[in-house]
Amino acid sequence: MNEHCRSIAFSAALLWHFRMPSLTLHVLLWTALGLVFGLLAQGPVRAPRSQHNTRLQS
Repeated sequence: MNEHCRSIAFSAALLWHFRMPSLTLHVLLWTALGLVFGLLAQGPVRAPRSQHNTRLQS
């Protein structure tokens, strides 16, 4: 076995207590990013249509 590779023993409970907050953080992060991107992208997507419709109606 390689001298630099050592197994580190820790309990499954410790791993579980790390994974749950990590999963929660990832869900919150991606939800926030998706909402912000959606709000920022909503303006440019809607603006050309409304401007185009206004030009057609006049």
